[in-house]
Amino acid sequence: MAVNYRNAGFTVVIDDFWDEDHLEDYRALFSYPHFHKIVLLPAQQVAHQRNLQRAGEDPTRGYIDEGIRIVYERLLEVAPRLSKEGWVVVDSSSMEVENAVDSILERTGYKESRMH
Repeated sequence: MAVNYRNAGFTVVIDDFWDEDHLEDYRALFSYPHFHKIVLLPAQQVAHQRNLQRAGEDPTRGYIDEGIRIVYERLLEVAPRLSKEGWVVVDSSSMEVENAVDSILERTGYKESRMH
């Protein structure tokens, strides 16, 4: 579906939770031009704080915090390797959404198209 939308002229973003065991699910997409592998990697404490801001006292907050803890346990270990493998790893700790988008566009060569 992502390839079909891309071929139709759309910018496609697939948002997923980091799980290295499921990267094979996306392997075919990685071979297409104009598809970029991007990981937003704010500091773990920032991820927890953002979860608190979104969830407040919602009972799912603890579940998501535990997910953040589990993901970061592995992701921090593999992040340097991901960069070497062509992933764009963005520390978005101190970025607003617009800044993160601009950083991604700049690092993937799309900065000019956003400005038009």
